[in-house]
Amino acid sequence: AGRYTVINGETDDGKCNTCPPNTDVTRLAGRRACYCMSGFYRADRFDPKGCLRCPVGADCPGDDIYKALPGYTFNFEPSILSREKWTQWTIDLARQGDYTYESLGNKSVPRPIQCRNPKSCDGGASASCAPGYAGSVCSHCDKGYRAWFKECYECPPFGASLGILIVLIIVIIAAMIYLFKKNSSEAQNFGKTSD
Repeated sequence: AGRYTVINGETDDGKCNTCPPNTDVTRLAGRRACYCMSGFYRADRFDPKGCLRCPVGADCPGDDIYKALPGYTFNFEPSILSREKWTQWTIDLARQGDYTYESLGNKSVPRPIQCRNPKSCDGGASASCAPGYAGSVCSHCDKGYRAWFKECYECPPFGASLGILIVLIIVIIAAMIYLFKKNSSEAQNFGKTSD
């Protein structure tokens, strides 16, 4: 504990590196960088500068990655890592041995941003939108959903919508017939009383 190696299969303690700042030196690291302490995250697997402080809107439980809190999503702008590479990066950090990415290259990690409607963002490592929501900050309704009082609700099936429309038309026609008959009856009564 307190040391790690970048060489696969290395067991010689003399060839291991000391854990960098903000890492948990009490956990066995193996062929991976030392785990970040709670409240910190990693942007590079073997960065000697260590782990970075957890940003606002994120949860950094001490397993190297940070997850968006509920009500937050990630900003995946072009200068920032894509959602696909971020997802692969978070999977890779959990691996002890084989991995695809050692670092994020020249891309920045996505930053948590607060969603306009806290219910629209599930949070988590992928910071996906809640069911029915879509867009960069989960701010509009996904296909098959409609906005109602700033929330997205699933559209009813076509048959149900058609049935509701037919019932509504029948009710309107019945109301019009009732009003017409009532007005006709009142008009006839009015004529009889004035004679």
